[in-house]
Amino acid sequence: MVLSNANCPSFIASTIPAWQAECLKKRRGTLLLVSFGACITIGIALSYWLTFAFSWIQTSSVSWRFPIAFSTLLISPALVLVMFMPESPRYLLLCGKEDEALRVLSALEELPTDHEDVRREVLLIKNTVIRLAGGSSFSSLFTMGKERNLHRFVLAGKIYSSHNLLLS
Repeated sequence: MVLSNANCPSFIASTIPAWQAECLKKRRGTLLLVSFGACITIGIALSYWLTFAFSWIQTSSVSWRFPIAFSTLLISPALVLVMFMPESPRYLLLCGKEDEALRVLSALEELPTDHEDVRREVLLIKNTVIRLAGGSSFSSLFTMGKERNLHRFVLAGKIYSSHNLLLS
C-alpha cells in the first residue's frame, strides 16, 4: 500500500481532532486542539514550500519523490500512535459495546466505572447516539429548522470554495 501525500495528512487532520474533542478533559482539550491545528497548518506550509523548492529540479525524480517521502516520514509517528489509542466512547456505543465504552470513559476520567459522573456521561452519549441514529434525509440539508442545516451547508460550501480559490 502506498501512502499518498494528499490523503494521509487529511485522514490524520480530520480524525485526531474529533477523537481529542471526545476523549480529552475539558481543561486541557482546548489547548491541545488549538496546538494540533497549529501543527497541521505549519506542516501544510512546510509541505507546500518543500514541494515548491523541489519543483525547480527538472531532470530528476527527486523533485517528486522527496516531498512525498518527507511528508510520510513526518506523519509516521501519528500513524503508529493511532493504533495504540483507545476507541472513543461514542464510537464504542455506536457499535453496541457499552461495557467497553464505560471502561474507556472511566479510564479517561480517572474514576471508577460505577461513579455517578461516568454513568451520567455514558447516558448523555447514548442519548445523543440514539437521537442521531434516527437518521436524516438529504433534503434536510436545505431546511432552516432549529439545527440550522441550510446555514451550516452554505457556510461549509463557502469555506470549501474559498479554500479552493486560495490553492489555485
